Amino acid sequence: MKEQLNIAGKLANYFYDSKLTILIVITILFAGIAAVFITPRMYNPEIRVPAANIIVIRPNTSALEMENQIVKPLEGIVEGIRGVDHVFSYAIDSMAVTTVQFKVGENQDISMIRLYNRIMRNYDKMPMGTYQPVVKSIGVEDIPIITIALSSKTLAPYQLRTIADKLLNKIRGIKGVGTTTVIGGPPETVKIYLNPQKLAAYHLSINQIANYLKATGIFIRTGKLINNNHLEEVYVENLLRTKKDLENVIVGVCRGVPIFLRDIASIKTNTNDVNYSNLFAFGKASGKKDINDPMNAVTITIAKKRGTNAVFVAERVFKQINYLKQTMLPEGVDLTIMRNYAEKANRAVNTLIEHLLIAILAVGVILLFFLGFKEALSVATMVPLVLLLTILIGFLVGETINRITLFALILSLGLLVDSGIVVIENIHRHLHDANENLREKITYA
Repeated sequence: MKEQLNIAGKLANYFYDSKLTILIVITILFAGIAAVFITPRMYNPEIRVPAANIIVIRPNTSALEMENQIVKPLEGIVEGIRGVDHVFSYAIDSMAVTTVQFKVGENQDISMIRLYNRIMRNYDKMPMGTYQPVVKSIGVEDIPIITIALSSKTLAPYQLRTIADKLLNKIRGIKGVGTTTVIGGPPETVKIYLNPQKLAAYHLSINQIANYLKATGIFIRTGKLINNNHLEEVYVENLLRTKKDLENVIVGVCRGVPIFLRDIASIKTNTNDVNYSNLFAFGKASGKKDINDPMNAVTITIAKKRGTNAVFVAERVFKQINYLKQTMLPEGVDLTIMRNYAEKANRAVNTLIEHLLIAILAVGVILLFFLGFKEALSVATMVPLVLLLTILIGFLVGETINRITLFALILSLGLLVDSGIVVIENIHRHLHDANENLREKITYA
């Protein structure tokens, strides 16, 4: 008398003559292949570890005072928030930064709301003269997937930064692009050096000059205009765009003659600013001839939004960059791709598929010689179907393909092949037993 069937036997018994068997296999095959292509691919997994930096500024305060009066009380305030795992800080003169790390899996948005509410509720406890704290969230999605270097032998760092800002304005609108930043190169600035003797001669004060400058860089509403029965507001643009515009700002009147800013001050740009030294050069492995000839450079970093496919985002970004190189990049500026995590992720997925095919081929050849054609075909069908089903389920529950999930799939590949061989060998043994019919051979194998 046959023993009672287990779960595997009951499944085999049901699908032995079911008309759904072939349909389910075909569905898993095509749905799994589709999941391989549409599942988001990325290099790093999107681990949810909410964190934030709290930046506190209090002018004219030593680092020791910032530690005792700001940092320690602030750490005590934020450590009581539910979900906080670790808090650490540092303090320098006039500024302190406290980093708050929440436990893995905590909701990013809810954690930030709790942190901000707790700080604002206790803001009145901070010493007088303390500026309102700035809370900046930190997340895995801030890690750039693409890093680009703009370098030049002729342009200054601030000029390269201006070009990089213009490029980013075109890149930020691309679907899937998240945080973008420019690293290196000072922003284009203008410095005004007032002449005390001339200020005294014209009876002007520094506060008057500051007020004139504040009032100049604005849009001024001059009135209303009726046009075709429509009432429209009229504005006069009065923004300062160039150094010459700033020189021509009127800061007063003396004996009926206007006093321009250039009359009482010297105005300089940051063209020769030596406080920023961002250099770029090729290493020996690049094969370039100018490895010992560093150039001025800035770096553009591009991150992706959470849950998007890094490969698709990178393709759209590079397509836009290739267009911008021809239309917006001045002569003498080189664009170099420094990092492309999307390419790594795509290469890793393709490598996994190659190893899968190699494993199936190797196992199929071995089974073909030792067990037969049907047994080899069964393993060659079962192994990819199980992996495709795994990727399909992962896609449905919101998982991504990254280096961690790839390691798991590679490990499971070996276990899957071993188990498949054992099962097929057992079925093969039962098929050669003349005392059992075909259904019993399959269900009790």
